[in-house]
Amino acid sequence: VVRGIVSFASADLGFPDLYRTLPDGQRMFVPKGGSLWGGLLPTEGPFKGVQEPWCYNPSYFAPGHYRVFRDYVHKYWRREFDPYLPKHLDGKPSTLQEMVAAFDGAITAGYNLLYYSSCSSGAVGNWVGVKAECKDKEALNCEGVPWATTPYVGKSGTCSASGTTFGSYGPDACRTPWRIAMDYILHPGDSTRVTIYDRQGKVDSSVVYNAKTYLNGMANQYKDNAQCNAVKGDCAAVGTTKTATFKLAVAFDQGPHMTCANVPNFAQSWLAAFMAWPTFTAFVAPLDSMTPADNSKWLDTFASICDFSGGKPTGDICAASYFELGQEVVATMVMSGAVVPLANVPWTPTSTPSQATGTTTRSAATTPPLAFARCFGLGLFSAMLRTV
Repeated sequence: VVRGIVSFASADLGFPDLYRTLPDGQRMFVPKGGSLWGGLLPTEGPFKGVQEPWCYNPSYFAPGHYRVFRDYVHKYWRREFDPYLPKHLDGKPSTLQEMVAAFDGAITAGYNLLYYSSCSSGAVGNWVGVKAECKDKEALNCEGVPWATTPYVGKSGTCSASGTTFGSYGPDACRTPWRIAMDYILHPGDSTRVTIYDRQGKVDSSVVYNAKTYLNGMANQYKDNAQCNAVKGDCAAVGTTKTATFKLAVAFDQGPHMTCANVPNFAQSWLAAFMAWPTFTAFVAPLDSMTPADNSKWLDTFASICDFSGGKPTGDICAASYFELGQEVVATMVMSGAVVPLANVPWTPTSTPSQATGTTTRSAATTPPLAFARCFGLGLFSAMLRTV
């Protein structure tokens, strides 16, 4: 488990040396698209990326999973795990505390990038720019702000590392809602405490943006623009108990706020199952304007779209192909309560810091609980699997 987390931090986040330092000294790590491309990889030198530089997919951001990984290693670290940590480029050993800080930096950077690459509806670009080039074009780290020009690469550049459109809410962006929903469910406190910075990397205290505000924006897109109101129970097709999907589709296919300065290009249709299902998870974060019972009525409306009793799902947007079905399954698990909040992991565990190495030595009573282990398994799977 620990080696898996360390490998993820190294390959996907670029720990320990691939980061940008904000004016307040915070180190921002940006998730890469793979071990050899994306994120903050330089344009020259031995660590040059193999695809378009400065290209980032916001839907790869999985903050709930990063918190699980961070808390797991913080609580269950042993001295004998120290050799698993990658060394800095100068040969000095990295530490547990540095890896914990890297996960925190990736969470902060990810939410800031999401803020600058999304609309109030929750629409987010497939691909956006994170250009923060160092003066030394081979360097892995320097002072800089990854979201200085997001969604563009530099002043007006665009990018794509797949066949999907830059700055458009489409197949590569569609996973964003359920990944943010998982952060809200697993960490209802931490996921609502996010620091937003301006384009120069200074704290912008005027902005309130976090998992709940993102999800609420998407829920309001349904509430304000759908041709039915689940609270009133008028979303069913005439003469049936099945939800009439066309009444919901208009919220995203014809509603406002699907393009904006942060998402300049038109979205793919909601009627594609892989686009629709992740949006349903937005309602796991309660809207302040609705009661919990009314919020549940919206979730029940979405759950009535497909019939799974016959082995294969049947219904208007109930596909059985790999990518679509993957979104249906993950979204259904998130909505159904299969993902539950984690108890807060104490930041003063039953272990003592080692002054020499900056790591901890574990006491005898720190076996991971079963619920935590199950969540870790789901987290590692969904964070590392790119196509779902």
